Amino acid sequence: MKSFAAVHSSSFPDGSYAGIPCGFAFDTPDGNFYYSGDTGLTLDMKLVPEWVELDFAVLPIGDGLTMGVEDAIKACEMLKVNKMIGVHYDTFGFIKIDHQKTLEVFKSAGIDAHLMGIGTTIDI
Repeated sequence: MKSFAAVHSSSFPDGSYAGIPCGFAFDTPDGNFYYSGDTGLTLDMKLVPEWVELDFAVLPIGDGLTMGVEDAIKACEMLKVNKMIGVHYDTFGFIKIDHQKTLEVFKSAGIDAHLMGIGTTIDI
């Protein structure tokens, strides 16, 4: 496992320090993936495939606090993946997404996107 920068504020509701955000790339016998953490698009994502060939990425797509769909597509390009699991969407009103439109945009970019419901699982 290797860690990478994530760009996101990190404090508790009372304003106290909550640590440094980061993402992780996992290189395992069962497959390799990148979990970005809650972040915006960063150029550091270009470095990830230099360390490990990824099978898929887990990226935030809600836009309001993190990257949105268009930036997630750029992240997939930088990460050299064509499979993505979206996270950090629909939890607040300002980060709700249109699921069908989102899937269509990813598909038109050649990316197999997955938007999972709470408690669901998938095989990639």
